[in-house]
Amino acid sequence: MEFKQLKLFVAVAEERNFTRAAQRSNLTQPSLTQRIHQLEEELGVTLFHRTTRGAELTEAGQSLLEDARHVLSSVDQSVRRARQAGGVDDTTLRVAWEFTEYGNIQPMPQVFRRLNEIHTRVVSDTRELPGTAQVQALLRGEIDVGFMCDSFVEKTLGWWPLLTETFQVVLPEHHPLAPLPEVPLAALASEAFLLHRADLGGREDASLTYQCRRAGFTPQVVYQGSQLHPIFGMIAAGRGVGLLRSAVLAMHRPAGVIQRPLAGELLRWTLGLAWRLESPPPIARVMLAAARAVVPQPLPPP
Repeated sequence: MEFKQLKLFVAVAEERNFTRAAQRSNLTQPSLTQRIHQLEEELGVTLFHRTTRGAELTEAGQSLLEDARHVLSSVDQSVRRARQAGGVDDTTLRVAWEFTEYGNIQPMPQVFRRLNEIHTRVVSDTRELPGTAQVQALLRGEIDVGFMCDSFVEKTLGWWPLLTETFQVVLPEHHPLAPLPEVPLAALASEAFLLHRADLGGREDASLTYQCRRAGFTPQVVYQGSQLHPIFGMIAAGRGVGLLRSAVLAMHRPAGVIQRPLAGELLRWTLGLAWRLESPPPIARVMLAAARAVVPQPLPPP
């Protein structure tokens, strides 16, 4: 009998449903069902009655549930004591994002689910900080980890890339460039730009301004903000165009605007986990372990 099998058994018992238990355990339902079947075969008893509404514990399952909870609680307490002895804060992970909506982009939810599996009692103290402010907060010890783009990373920081995506052009739906299947960056030379704050700053050679200059113009930025809805509203009203990250755009369906891919050489951005290299807090190493479990190899550079 494996420790993981007990956790899965308890999940099904508490959810009374294999589908919900699979989602809670970050598994497919067939995989979870197979693991429960293996446990039943090993014990030689049936643990659940499968019904049209889900799963109900048998008498044998009820008996195992009480002991399984006791075993899991005992192991959890042992892990907590070991972490406390090693100096790990058992309650709070101080984390910063350039833009909190990035937490909804895959694989970020899986990373935090994995963190909760490794360190079941951790609570995230989350704040939104620009990349430059994250760097300073990390070095001053004000946050434990940050999620930032590669353009802000310095030599004093460790960084584990997790996601690489492209930028999209966002236009008013009746813009003259709207009929094009893709838009050359140079075609935006005469446009006013409405940009998200997280896309500004960082290394010059990785900035949007630098890429526009390579295309032959300096962008006229008339607005930069931390919220997307005002940007969408102003674009829909014809006050300018946007260059926004495709993963974020996928979560929004704003009215009055369209999005088009950039033609030719694509602008890309890479989001990753950052921590300070000198004396990192132990909880940062736990977060890094969770990130590496979900994305085992760093992504190649864009």
